[in-house]
Amino acid sequence: MNATAPLPISEVEATAVAMPHRGTVPLLDALQQLLAGLQVRMLEGRLLLDRPLMLDWQASSTLRGLTGHALTDRYPGVIRSWFKPGQSGHDLPAFLFQAAHDTGRPIREVAFRLIAWDPEGVLLEFSARALAGATGRPFGGRGTLVAACRLGEPERLVFSGAPPLAGPARLSLVTPVAVKERKAWLGPRELLLGHLVRAFVRRLNRLSAAFGNGGQLDETPWLAECALVQETDRQLRWISAQRRSTTQLGMLSLAGVAGTIGFAGLPASLFALLQAAEAFHVGFHTVHGCGQLRLEPTARPSPPAYG
Repeated sequence: MNATAPLPISEVEATAVAMPHRGTVPLLDALQQLLAGLQVRMLEGRLLLDRPLMLDWQASSTLRGLTGHALTDRYPGVIRSWFKPGQSGHDLPAFLFQAAHDTGRPIREVAFRLIAWDPEGVLLEFSARALAGATGRPFGGRGTLVAACRLGEPERLVFSGAPPLAGPARLSLVTPVAVKERKAWLGPRELLLGHLVRAFVRRLNRLSAAFGNGGQLDETPWLAECALVQETDRQLRWISAQRRSTTQLGMLSLAGVAGTIGFAGLPASLFALLQAAEAFHVGFHTVHGCGQLRLEPTARPSPPAYG
């Protein structure tokens, strides 16, 4: 649905408009220093199933459950240290899964990425061992079992200090993004770039404090950057989803906003920040695969719908 009138400016963006603009270079420097303190590693793999199965975006959450059960059986110390939030003094999990698969037909293979940032680097190693031994375990219900798991080599994710892109872009909310303002969930009409940026800056600050060098970003200049960005269109929708939690003995809501937003132009600072968000996700329930973003430059932007 194309925007035909100015969307309401949130309180946070209205405040940012009045703040002084500090420039792109200091923002990029601060971002680079924070990211340099996070030891981020990635492992790509393919999970083979014994029969075709219909899967939706919640395959990431199912992968998490599979890995958690396998780790509990073989390496319970890793579960206590890094896998489960709230244990060993950490209130954040040190990893997330990203799944890539066809949701329109039954499949027998799920491609995935496991991204981890525990400082010791053990979570990726032991998760890989657990997944390699997961043959015969249930996956996704309906009697489906894991036939095999093929894993690549672990890689270090380095956030380059090279000048980022700037210009027109399209932001995809690949999996539901759940963001709150004043204790209320933001829907497709209310969710703005400023909300996403503020939520991710706060997430990065928490990750840096728990797992990195303790560097912190000031959210105010980032919000000032957002206030200068114009949308060209938005095609967002609310996705209602739940998942049964075996630890909480109930249903866990994984609802949020998904779709795309077009921008007439993003400054280099926001390009860099949102590209980092592709690895860490944004909002609530990231460990279940929620909050996955994808940012793509667009060569020929549409005229702004408002400004």
